[in-house]
Amino acid sequence: MIGVNLSGAEFGGAGKRYGYDYIYPSEKDLDFYDSKGVEFIRLPFKWERMQTTIDGPLNQAELGRMKQFLDEAEERGIDVIIDLHNYGRFGSAVIGSPGLPIDSFAQFWQELSSELKGYKALSGYGLMNEPHDMGGVSIWPTAAQEAVNAIRTVDLDTAIYVAGDGWSSAKNWGSSANKLLDIDDPSGNIIYEAHLYFDRDGSGTYKESYDKAGAYATIGVDRLQSFLDWLEATGNKGFVGEFAIPNNDPRWLPVLDNFLKELDAHNVDGAYWGGGSWWGNYPMALVNKAGVEGPQLEVLTPYFDDEEEAVSTAAKSENDHLVGTSANDLLIGGAGSDVIFGGADADVFQFAADSKAGDQDFIDDFKLEMGDQLRFVDAVRIVSATASLLKVPASFDGIDLHNDAKAYDLKLVVEAGNSVSHHYEIYLVDALKNAGWHADQWEDYLGLHINFE
Repeated sequence: MIGVNLSGAEFGGAGKRYGYDYIYPSEKDLDFYDSKGVEFIRLPFKWERMQTTIDGPLNQAELGRMKQFLDEAEERGIDVIIDLHNYGRFGSAVIGSPGLPIDSFAQFWQELSSELKGYKALSGYGLMNEPHDMGGVSIWPTAAQEAVNAIRTVDLDTAIYVAGDGWSSAKNWGSSANKLLDIDDPSGNIIYEAHLYFDRDGSGTYKESYDKAGAYATIGVDRLQSFLDWLEATGNKGFVGEFAIPNNDPRWLPVLDNFLKELDAHNVDGAYWGGGSWWGNYPMALVNKAGVEGPQLEVLTPYFDDEEEAVSTAAKSENDHLVGTSANDLLIGGAGSDVIFGGADADVFQFAADSKAGDQDFIDDFKLEMGDQLRFVDAVRIVSATASLLKVPASFDGIDLHNDAKAYDLKLVVEAGNSVSHHYEIYLVDALKNAGWHADQWEDYLGLHINFE
């Protein structure tokens, strides 16, 4: 299952002015994601606001805000993982250093869990976001173990999420940074948390373009393997607490979809980074400053629910991204240039009669299944058809193809039932039988299954 990080409570650096430096997610935020089918939220928050001095009492105003959020989430049936978003630090002091003893970290978690245990929406304690440069490979495992011990003195039921050292990198999980990470829990309810981004340095800043970043369609799948291998070898449960893509290039969409499929195949949950109302025009945000939903949300939505069902999705009269699930989907293009990803299983790519000359539709299925079809609504005959095999063997329009794939530029002029001719320029990516078919052969083909070469 996939959830969403709802940001705001961790914003503002060292600022402590509520509503100016930072904010907790609102009921409106929860209602929006509830309407999308989101069943759990990861809630980042700052240690320095919840406990303003090391070893001091909890800040009751901040604690009240968190409790209110948990109550509001419970009203909507949404679970919450609280995430201490501090990178192994309180201010500039590193856990395990003289300025921040491990006991102080454990004491904080004992006090906070004592206050929050019993809240029905609380599904997990995230001990620390992305610890890094801790001063030695044993420091973070020792600190995590002490925090788990402290929590279990007051709460034996709630899951505890233990992030990996080294920025929690899934790609580098098998490195020496996590060789000592083996937490003992009397409740047997530890979930190990990794993070994964797809830009060149894995930072999630996406400062480079898709091409300069060296991205390709299965880069997320490949980078995930170190973490998956470790989970399998150790028998531990895993979670990917952060991942995201920018909204500035449609080629990132199949990267995200392939990554989500890999998580689903291994029963590993994850939370997308980029929910919340204060992101402005942050490229990874699911909703921008103007309230417009990003294309990432279309890819994520089928994964929010445990039970995946086939979708029927229609484009609007503009340029759209239509994304199927791993079930049998009906994806309907409209006017404008559409990008359509079918996903696994037998899908129908349907083109409406309001498509206009000059529209360029890009169809990519990566795993074409027997039963995939192309349909033209109201098209009574194909007036002309030309198809040319693209010369780029490994990729098309920046989309990396699997080894046996082929890409075709298919140009069709069809006469619809209203006697208006429409010109379709469609890029079909995968293994079509023949690039040299005549118009009547394509007309026969459109009602038939796509076959593998």
